[in-house]
Amino acid sequence: MQKVALPALAVPAPSVSPQLFEAKARWIRRAVAELTRHSQHRCFYQSYVTGSILRRAGVPLVLNIGLHTFEPLRGARGHCWLTLDDAVYGESAQTQTNYPYPMGSNRNGVRFWVGSIPTPEGGPTRPNLKYA
Repeated sequence: MQKVALPALAVPAPSVSPQLFEAKARWIRRAVAELTRHSQHRCFYQSYVTGSILRRAGVPLVLNIGLHTFEPLRGARGHCWLTLDDAVYGESAQTQTNYPYPMGSNRNGVRFWVGSIPTPEGGPTRPNLKYA
């Protein structure tokens, strides 16, 4: 997991340290993980709740939603994650490389991405624009 330091400007009061924010973020992730342990959409809830709470505290996190498919019968697959200053926040940096094609963002600042699927010939991957 890549560690991303919180920017100094994200701390609303001098008495609150970036370490306290990191501790809050870990607590939020654990609480959401427990509450959504049977959900297939855990990453969405985790990213949405963590991002919402920390944004209110001044941390400029961005919600990212990526979609792709690998098998036609399985339907769309995807993942949600947070970024801070365009770096993946709170999980592996590999996450964003799975969804390399930006599809834009909405007026709330949510960024949308699409992943790659193998070509029928097994060659290089191409963007899966079917769900974009």
